[in-house]
Amino acid sequence: MKTRAPIRFTLPVVIIIVLGAVLLHLVVYQRLWMSVYRHPALEGVDFILFYTAGRIARSGLLAHLYDLETQRAIQQTIIPNPDFVPGGVLPFNHPPFLVPLMALVVGDDYHASFLRWTVVLVLVLAFCGLVMAHLLEQAGWSRAESRVLALSGLCFYPLFICLLKGQITVFLLAGVLLWLWGTHQRRAWLAGVGLALTILKPQIAVPLALPLMLTRRRAGWWFAGTSFAMVLASLLMIGWQGWRDFLEMLLLTARGEGFGMNQQVMYNVTGLVLRSMPGLPRSLVHGVGWGVFLLTTSLLCWFWWVRRNHITARLLGLTITLGVFSSPHLHYHDLCLLLLPLLVVVMGGATREGSGRIVAALLLPASSLLLLAGSLVGGVWLPLLVYLLLPVTVVALVRSPPASE
Repeated sequence: MKTRAPIRFTLPVVIIIVLGAVLLHLVVYQRLWMSVYRHPALEGVDFILFYTAGRIARSGLLAHLYDLETQRAIQQTIIPNPDFVPGGVLPFNHPPFLVPLMALVVGDDYHASFLRWTVVLVLVLAFCGLVMAHLLEQAGWSRAESRVLALSGLCFYPLFICLLKGQITVFLLAGVLLWLWGTHQRRAWLAGVGLALTILKPQIAVPLALPLMLTRRRAGWWFAGTSFAMVLASLLMIGWQGWRDFLEMLLLTARGEGFGMNQQVMYNVTGLVLRSMPGLPRSLVHGVGWGVFLLTTSLLCWFWWVRRNHITARLLGLTITLGVFSSPHLHYHDLCLLLLPLLVVVMGGATREGSGRIVAALLLPASSLLLLAGSLVGGVWLPLLVYLLLPVTVVALVRSPPASE
């Protein structure tokens, strides 16, 4: 009797599995997105704060962009319940660089505005996919493999949460991918300009930009010049009073109390401490969080200085991973930035043979499916998987072979 030959677990088979995982993601994402979209107020997702900023800009009241009462008046036309979050408003607390774009997208119809904003975010994601495919191909993957792997990266679950909530973190992802591309190609201007996009969230920009400015002067000057131009344009938009209100808004955010901040559900050091020791005084928890942030930033600056003659993609991935975890303000959608260190590991996997190359090809869909499963199951599983992903990513970066230049 003849025995059937076993199916060989080759790379083409793995690529088919990856495509199957992509299809599974898309089916689940479509159902989740529609369940939110059908809700009259979109279940109060984060988009409401970007809609608020766009409506203020369309009204010609940019000087009042960070005025809480002005924001509250707009949001209560969408969610009449004044207690939908503590303080009665989800404040727009980002620099105003993207507000002109928001003003072009939003209108009187809240749901139609959400659709248009989603299209904008999808276009940014398509750009991210092109950059990822280019980097993967340069690292040694074939063109077809690079496109499939990049597509699996676009299905990364925290990235979908950005779309679901209408969050601007996709612009930061585009920026850090340009930073990686510029560093990989030794194009200082591209690395600096790309990294400047991260100042949309200063708490993430600081641990990334300071090491760059210490060790890569040309890229640092490009970062500083682009950032200065963005700040100057913002000052002209909102005026001195608007900037004073913005600084007060940052202090309000740093306190982490009320207004939908929800530090206890964050995925940083602060969230970890609050989950494991909820009885600690908030002042002590904030001190630990900010202390870890400053210590991590200092250690990254030192490590970049030591390695200043050998800045690699793996070092960028490690910087993103530690910078994200130590950030004093970090919600689930911000974890989409972990796509960069995972991408670096996949790029390094192109130089491996056999099982090492296959494991690298499966890394992105496997990570996403684990996070998706943890979210659907709920309870402690999601934070457990997130906090597990961080050290696993660091180990994978350290053990990964360098991507080909």
